[in-house]
Order: sequence, then C-alpha cells, then structure tokens
Amino acid sequence: MEDRIIKILQSLKLIKPDEGFVSRSRNTVLNSPQNTRWVPNLNFLETLKFSAALTLASALLFVFLGGLAYFNVKNASPMLLSGVNDNDLKVEEANVDFQIQLGEVTYHLDSEKELGAQIEELIKNY
Repeated sequence: MEDRIIKILQSLKLIKPDEGFVSRSRNTVLNSPQNTRWVPNLNFLETLKFSAALTLASALLFVFLGGLAYFNVKNASPMLLSGVNDNDLKVEEANVDFQIQLGEVTYHLDSEKELGAQIEELIKNY
C-alpha cells in the first residue's frame, strides 16, 4: 500500500505546467504594480484640514456631553459642580421632614420573629 502511494507521488512530481501558462503567469506577476513601501502623502494643507476636523469634532462632542455645564460654576466651588450649591442644600435640608414611627418598626420586628418561629416549626414537622 505504501509503495503504491510513493509511486503515485513520484508520478505527480513529474507533472509540469504548460509553457503558455508559465509565460502568462510570469507576465502578470511582473507587470503588476509593485508597492515597495508605504509613504504617506502628507502636505501642510491636508494636515491642517485633518487637525481642524478633529478639533471641531472634539469640541462638538464636548458640548454634546454637557461640557458647557462644567463652566457654569457661579462661585468656583472646590468640586466644580454647578448642581451643588450650599444655599440650595441648606434649603432642601430644612424642607426635609423625617418622621419615624418607632411603634410600627417594633411591630414589624415582632412579626418577623413570629414568622421565623412558624417557619422553623414547619421545617421540623416535615
């Protein structure tokens, strides 16, 4: 079996391409444009156009993402946030009304203990 495969491979080794194919392929390869290396075509005007477009796109992106609100600081706070104002926080703090019903809290705590005891009793029965 191996001898037969070796003979087939040796016979395939003797196959040669047609002379017409060889000449056409050689001419196609030799006549194709040869790019030896990439050289960027940079001139001053193209560089200026690209940098202007990049600057404009960056500025528009900055404005779109709320960049103008960054500069809307009235009192130059250390955090540089326009939404945080001491007077507004004090007014909001005065308006907040916390009323905690302690009796209701203890009621809920007692009901949770009773519920836990009932669950443990059900688990023991099963």
